[in-house]
Amino acid sequence: MDKHIVVPVALFFSFVWVIKMIIDARMRYLYLRGGSPQTIAALVAGEERMRRLGMLRWGVLLTTLAVAFVIIDRVGVDASSPMTWGLIFGALGLGNLGAYLLVRREDALIHALLPSPSASPASAATEPAPSAPFQPPSA
Repeated sequence: MDKHIVVPVALFFSFVWVIKMIIDARMRYLYLRGGSPQTIAALVAGEERMRRLGMLRWGVLLTTLAVAFVIIDRVGVDASSPMTWGLIFGALGLGNLGAYLLVRREDALIHALLPSPSASPASAATEPAPSAPFQPPSA
């Protein structure tokens, strides 16, 4: 690839990344300066979760991509073949779906293990009785 094309594109993405980092840092500063302890705790917990999920996603993506490259090597197709590109993009798609399913399973396990706030006995006495299900008017 021509370096006259790569350098401006890389420079553009570098500028965009720096601007994003500055905006994120400014928003964190504003939250920390004027936020309550609950807001700060939620912000820190959310960032930790996003970092953990990002590592999971990249791990799944790189693993499926490696499997695609092994299949490409074993089949013996060349780099310009549509089958090669189909395997690569298919592996990336399957990796994204796999990461999504793993995150959903983790969320389901967390929600199953942690008691919900509405399940406490004190709140059960103050909750209204369930009403009848919604019935659409008949025509």
